[in-house]
Amino acid sequence: MSELEKPPIGLVPKWVCDEARRVEILEAMMRYAYSHKNIPPEWIEELVQLSKIDRPSDIPVTVKSNSETVPQCQHLTVKIK
Repeated sequence: MSELEKPPIGLVPKWVCDEARRVEILEAMMRYAYSHKNIPPEWIEELVQLSKIDRPSDIPVTVKSNSETVPQCQHLTVKIK
């Protein structure tokens, strides 16, 4: 294959999308907790389901919040088995 004939871009691995969704859920939970709101059970259920999905075991799960609404939670490391 020459340099001009590059293959088309494929799909992002599903586990990468799942990790991004997990981060979104955790950030939303932090915002709710910071606001003293109850976390919807659906979020917890989805987080549990995402935690059961296979992903490469050598990939560390690190969640960093970019949210300014949760100043004390700027960094959270979560180990998911």
